[in-house]
Amino acid sequence: MTHAQSDTELTIHTIEDDSDFQDYLSAFSHGVRLVPEAYGTGAPGLRADGGDFAKWLKHAQPELPISLPTSTPRIALNGADVWLPLIYLAGDVSMQVFLNMVASYLYDKHKGKLPSDKPRVHLSVMYQSKRDGITKKFEFSGDGEALTRAVKRFDLNNFFDESAK
Repeated sequence: MTHAQSDTELTIHTIEDDSDFQDYLSAFSHGVRLVPEAYGTGAPGLRADGGDFAKWLKHAQPELPISLPTSTPRIALNGADVWLPLIYLAGDVSMQVFLNMVASYLYDKHKGKLPSDKPRVHLSVMYQSKRDGITKKFEFSGDGEALTRAVKRFDLNNFFDESAK
């Protein structure tokens, strides 16, 4: 399923090979994991804003366990865009609550910026639907306002239904 509005892209699709995610779920029943990804031809690394987002989460949600990779390079990208790493959600963290946390992070991160500054956020989240047990990947690219709109229209019963338009 893909939703596009102007310069915003939101996709949700079923993951066929979710073995890494299933390994995470079998080891952790709480919290979130920030996952390194390959960028270009280089070794996997944590996207640019991963460390800052993890610090913010630890401050804003101290009860939320956060799993970070060890000895992983950080992918440095120039520009004002916010690049969050791939996130795995354990069963105790709902997608809607997590997206609200991301929206709050973006709000805090951009306090004091000029109103004309509209950096884009790039986000990928793997989540297991409680309704059918299928692993889905939510991908979003757009500005903070578009993410806020996506969170507001989030319907847990239909959002992950790829046949819904």
